[in-house]
Amino acid sequence: MPVFVILEAGGKVLADSGDGDKNIGFPYEPHEIEHYFAALKTACPKLSESDVELLREKLKDVRPKKD
Repeated sequence: MPVFVILEAGGKVLADSGDGDKNIGFPYEPHEIEHYFAALKTACPKLSESDVELLREKLKDVRPKKD
């Protein structure tokens, strides 16, 4: 299963794909997507809402399609 970790320049973990005792892996479900964006905002507090919306749209483009 995929994982992500966002590190600062010195190697300190700022955020990751852990959600309690679970790993969200690639964000697909709504709560996983919200966790992903919360992690990004924690690691990149200057991320604008327009940047977040652009990333949301890009994420939709790469998500597997449900049959």
